[in-house]
Amino acid sequence: MTEYVEFIDTCSGAIIAKHEVKRKCVIFGVGNMGQYLFPYISKYFEVVAYVDNDPKTWGDLYRSCTVRSPDTLKELTSNGDTDIIVCSVFSSDIIAAQIKEMKLDARIIEPKFQECVEDDDASLIDDESLKETIEKAKLLYKYSQRSERITIVFLVQSLALMPSYESILEVMLEDERFEPIIVIIPVRKNTEWASCYRYERGLEKALKDRGYTYYLAYEKGRWLDFYSLNPDGIFYQTPHSTIYMPSICRAQHYSDHIKIMQTPYGTLIVDNISSLMYDYSGISAFLRSCWRLFVDKSNYKAFGSDPVIAEKMVLSGTPKVDFYKLGIRKNERYFKDENSTKILYTPTWQVKKGRSSFIEYHDYFIQLLQRKGLELVLRPHPLLIAELEASDIVSKSELERVLAAFKDSENCLFDVYGDYRCAILSTDFAIMDISSLTYEYLPTGKPLILTVHDEERYSIKPEISAFCYIARNREDLEHYVDMLLSGEDPLLDKRMEITRNLEDLFPNGGTNGGFIVEFIAQNIRDVR
Repeated sequence: MTEYVEFIDTCSGAIIAKHEVKRKCVIFGVGNMGQYLFPYISKYFEVVAYVDNDPKTWGDLYRSCTVRSPDTLKELTSNGDTDIIVCSVFSSDIIAAQIKEMKLDARIIEPKFQECVEDDDASLIDDESLKETIEKAKLLYKYSQRSERITIVFLVQSLALMPSYESILEVMLEDERFEPIIVIIPVRKNTEWASCYRYERGLEKALKDRGYTYYLAYEKGRWLDFYSLNPDGIFYQTPHSTIYMPSICRAQHYSDHIKIMQTPYGTLIVDNISSLMYDYSGISAFLRSCWRLFVDKSNYKAFGSDPVIAEKMVLSGTPKVDFYKLGIRKNERYFKDENSTKILYTPTWQVKKGRSSFIEYHDYFIQLLQRKGLELVLRPHPLLIAELEASDIVSKSELERVLAAFKDSENCLFDVYGDYRCAILSTDFAIMDISSLTYEYLPTGKPLILTVHDEERYSIKPEISAFCYIARNREDLEHYVDMLLSGEDPLLDKRMEITRNLEDLFPNGGTNGGFIVEFIAQNIRDVR
């Protein structure tokens, strides 16, 4: 894979020549981007320190460099031979302004990338030609004729996110008023900061297996311009349009003329939503660009404080729970032994932030696989393995050993890209890190153990925690697993309340996807 990295002087806009004599630099930002780019930056600069606005990081050591407070920048750059390189996905403009206010004798630099699809230099996106292409497309779209059928584009980047709008797609495919179009888009992962985009492994095959036809956003050296599909609306799987997608796929190019829509893929199960990614300005900008956001009660309440976003929300319920009414394709591979006890384990991906239990508990689960009459479905977050590979939390050899122990076990199904709803319906009880999967699992009425690490930051809503066994450490986890395997389940009657009130998941009576389709049919061509 070819990397395309340039360093830009933020004040002048000039490209900094890579053959310059090595200068010293301070990296502002100790997050994933700052750590990932260290090898590139150190080719051309002598890195003397990291700086970060988060006091919790001060004093930490990364790549043999100490993390310091921004107050130390004056001292670090006092000799006039040290530049400041800003490494932040969401806040680079804010940080650059913060540094300028300090009036330091230092150049402010940002790494810039050219965009490409993996191993294909012909796919480079040039900013000027892209801008010209988009402007021409807008003009053509403005004067195009609307077809009688309502055309909705569904952007697909990940199979795991399909449940967020798949029931909408299925209804539209059967409704003669609509012409739904699927477009697969390449994205980059949160753990990668070079602008090299990849199609998710196995995504095309999975869509073919489900009988869907689709376009590719990039194919044979050409990018697909969504205006050419003449759509009334575009459904995005995630609100990360501004950072993880190729620029030609981003909502900002289309929202003036095409109705942008989303159904949040995560149901909020914690009280402190400021800890969630929706706080980032890039996501807020996406939400504000939407025509409608089809939400459940938790998101409706959470975002109602923003009057601009509140106007765009429709209380539809999440389509992710429609499978409780519609059923799902049965997946036989979950049933190796009909008589075994099946456990679902779903570790999340944010290892560095302490949200994932995988590092702490993986050895326990490997030991658990030695028990007779037990099968484990390991369903890690799709980003977990990449996060571990990019971090220094675990060595490469140790990670390979751990993953091999799961993959080689006859009693374990290591399931990264399959339909997680099959696992939800197929297993006897689940062990989960805090995630929206909790909301989707509880209506099964089956036992659920929640692994909790940072309760101060991630305070689980009482209406969720009351139905779960809370494991705060390994001792708790072992206790609850042994208890459930022995047949004891003290919260059984409590959980049955959820199964008796399943209609609460469907605020408008029918399926949530069906309600959304009807809303779109009645309103999307309203010019008001």
